[in-house]
Amino acid sequence: MFKPSIQVGGLSPATYTYNASYKSTNNSSSYTFSTADIGAADSSRIVAVGIMGEGGGSTISSVTIGGNGATEAAQIAYSDNVSGIYYLEVAAGTTADIVVNFTASQNRAGISVYSIYDAASATPEDTSTGSGTTSATATGLAWSADSVSIGVAAASNGGVSEWTGLTEDYDSEVESSAYLTSASEANTSAGSGSVVCTSGGNRTALTVAIWR
Repeated sequence: MFKPSIQVGGLSPATYTYNASYKSTNNSSSYTFSTADIGAADSSRIVAVGIMGEGGGSTISSVTIGGNGATEAAQIAYSDNVSGIYYLEVAAGTTADIVVNFTASQNRAGISVYSIYDAASATPEDTSTGSGTTSATATGLAWSADSVSIGVAAASNGGVSEWTGLTEDYDSEVESSAYLTSASEANTSAGSGSVVCTSGGNRTALTVAIWR
């Protein structure tokens, strides 16, 4: 799914694609998602990986994309759930092995993979996290015109999630009422506000990152 923005002034707008999501029901502290779709190759491409883990009460320790270490944008652990976003500049290739390592064994995990193009910087211009029972809110976000927002949540014991502030790309049960859900938006104008993920469950961990 390609979601363009509109060029204003001299800077090219940041654009992006949602590529695919993957899930695993293995019990492990390390998950390899082989030959994951990372989108069209481009010299400006940033691969952003939204991550969920459930059951381990731990955090994400490291991520590699095609064998190269990715940088953490943000993450949050809440009860048995953790969500986070990692990113890496990857110019070549259309698939890559994505490895996610946690500080303790998880019961299950999943990822959503995005490609960002023509961003002014590989470093996100803003990030926020939130947690809660039936919903989680990432507050205090500010974004530039022609930016891209990406969110991911780990949600347990609820159902299909609803997003406010972003448009849902993926929402699926990984196993045993543990859900991976992700969402995104092309921001044509500058603004500020919050992103909410409502899962209806009893624990939700939400991470949002914005690139310009």
